[in-house]
Amino acid sequence: MKGSYTVEMAMLFPLIMVSIIVVIYMAFFIHDRTVMSVAAYQSAMRAARITDETVDVASEAEKACKDILKKRFISTKNLNVKVSVNVSKVKVSCKADFVIPNGVIWIKELRSRGFRLSAERQATRLNPTEHVRVIRKVV
Repeated sequence: MKGSYTVEMAMLFPLIMVSIIVVIYMAFFIHDRTVMSVAAYQSAMRAARITDETVDVASEAEKACKDILKKRFISTKNLNVKVSVNVSKVKVSCKADFVIPNGVIWIKELRSRGFRLSAERQATRLNPTEHVRVIRKVV
């Protein structure tokens, strides 16, 4: 009877460990996806507030997004940031690969390509002085 507990634990322990590891990497995935989404939004908002026409808004937004994400990712690599700017909007698109280490996952296809994260956020460009004048007319 004493040996049966050992056999049962020998069968259950790998399942428990795999479950714990899956939950941990799911938390990493959600963290990295959320951080990327917030960084895209913050950089779009920063770029939308730039009114100086001598400044390259797209490069400033890309630099801001990469600066925000530089040290915040846990398991994401190969960040790619695209910024499109027109008269009324700034759109920031981020794409990256969520990488799982080789020893953790045994499915070959997932291990080789990982998961793709993407976030796309946009902000409306406003001229601050014109915006204040419009609001004062309404009030």
